[in-house]
Amino acid sequence: MVFRLENDRAGLVRQGFTIVEVLVVLALIAVFMAVVGPRIAQLAFGGEQNTTRVALKGVQQAIEAYKLNLRKYPETLRDLYKRPADEKKWNGPYLEKEEDPVDAWEVKLQYKRTPGGKHPYELYSYGVEGGSSETPEDQRIDVWEI
Repeated sequence: MVFRLENDRAGLVRQGFTIVEVLVVLALIAVFMAVVGPRIAQLAFGGEQNTTRVALKGVQQAIEAYKLNLRKYPETLRDLYKRPADEKKWNGPYLEKEEDPVDAWEVKLQYKRTPGGKHPYELYSYGVEGGSSETPEDQRIDVWEI
């Protein structure tokens, strides 16, 4: 960058950048953000997905420990931290926190028994959309696909 010295009508000297120099710097910043910005966003989003995958795997391990002790899968995720009324062999809690587990977006993980299905149960997060039962399946993070 070159500082320009100019005399104004009163004989004072001014310093500054020309408009062209300012525009060149702004263009360089815009190009940098266009290249680096999406990568930064991808890293932030990927971190949330990884956190959710870890949470799903932890709950899956708790479900399997429950099954080892009681010879059946829990009816709800609540059974992992609160003794079901009819279970005398319950050896929990199987989760650290006594609350339904959540994903990285603070939305409760979804659990449903599916006897006779491809897997004995479904366990998933709605993903970044935070969703509902209408969230497309391709946006879900499913424990069986990790």
